[in-house]
Amino acid sequence: RLGWLFPQRQIATVTTNVPGPRETLYCLGREVTEMLPYVPIADRLRIGVAMFSYRHALTFGLTADLGSTPDLDVLADGIGDALAELVTAATAPE
Repeated sequence: RLGWLFPQRQIATVTTNVPGPRETLYCLGREVTEMLPYVPIADRLRIGVAMFSYRHALTFGLTADLGSTPDLDVLADGIGDALAELVTAATAPE
């Protein structure tokens, strides 16, 4: 517990995966069609990557400090390319 009292000076990126429900959720009687994950940028954090699954779909949320990470699109494109490679490998005949 003592470690949590000290500031984290070395953390630049946080990545989290939150498995969500497979069944449809409702809010105020309306169907929830999509949920977008979000990692808030605070203190010395520069990049947040969140993955959230809902109704058999995986959604990525990228958050960044624009001053230190002006090229977040490079990370986003890399994630998209890597996922496409995984899908190709998983669906290729043996």
